[in-house]
Amino acid sequence: MFKKVKPYMGEYIKYTYGALAIMFVALIASAVPFFLVYRIIKPLLEGEKLSAGYYTWHIAFIFICLLVYAI
Repeated sequence: MFKKVKPYMGEYIKYTYGALAIMFVALIASAVPFFLVYRIIKPLLEGEKLSAGYYTWHIAFIFICLLVYAI
């Protein structure tokens, strides 16, 4: 697809690749919170005892991912 469009991009090709990189980061930032919520819920369902630091770390990382996705 880029082969057909590339001649028309000219000097703006760097913006296209930058946009692709930012979209990839946003994709990762939007998917990771679901995995982290799973890692919080699974031990609770299995009856395991976890420390408050475990939950704090996961919740903080979820918050960071949501901020990255919002930006």
